[in-house]
Amino acid sequence: LGSMFTDDDGFFATAPVGHYPAGASAPGVLDLAGNVWEWTNDYYGPYAADDQVDTKGPASGEERVIRGGAFNGASPDWAKPSYRYHSKPDSYNHAIGFRCAATPAK
Repeated sequence: LGSMFTDDDGFFATAPVGHYPAGASAPGVLDLAGNVWEWTNDYYGPYAADDQVDTKGPASGEERVIRGGAFNGASPDWAKPSYRYHSKPDSYNHAIGFRCAATPAK
């Protein structure tokens, strides 16, 4: 597989947080896809065949779900927040990270 994009964003690997404000989600969340794969709390397993809403993984398993693709991805589908991949929880590399989140102050 080759590179997902041929353009150069000027960064050797990951881009600084918040560097692409035009890519914010409707509620204004930045950086949902494409910098690094992000760990989730779900164990990896197949989804049921029927429509799913707020899916949860199995109660246990060998691998956890990662989402969001990474800067070195080769397929545009990988960058969709709905795309799931999996990895053993004790694995690590430069293309897997995590998201810090908090309820906004009012």
